[in-house]
Amino acid sequence: ADEVAAAELRLKFRTGGTEADAFPSARQVAGWVDAALDRETPFKCTAGLHRALRHRDPDTGFEHHGFLNLMVATVQLFDGGSLDDAVAVVDEADPARMIGAAIDTELWRARRWFTSFGSCSVTEPLESLIATGLLEDL
Repeated sequence: ADEVAAAELRLKFRTGGTEADAFPSARQVAGWVDAALDRETPFKCTAGLHRALRHRDPDTGFEHHGFLNLMVATVQLFDGGSLDDAVAVVDEADPARMIGAAIDTELWRARRWFTSFGSCSVTEPLESLIATGLLEDL
């Protein structure tokens, strides 16, 4: 992370894949975000972030991180929140709690640091946000 920051590049975090061991723990993900923010280095996430909220994939049984969880954790860490609190947010699987946290957080502030995420689907992330009620279906 230090070399990337010194070169004024961006970090890329792999958050999933086709095998169970490709999914980092909530502590690892929150730690990466914390390290990026400490170095004032923007980051993107790739793989596994298909839905807004943390969930278990019914086909594979893998726990997937939610991009909304990561956005809330990014803002909390940027505001000086603890790593343990960020881990709890990344690990939060209760939709009502996570949607409430998202509503209470100025998510636009995450954009400077959490610049993008990759998904195999264009529609799945949008459908996921619509399902939360945070985005209106047109």
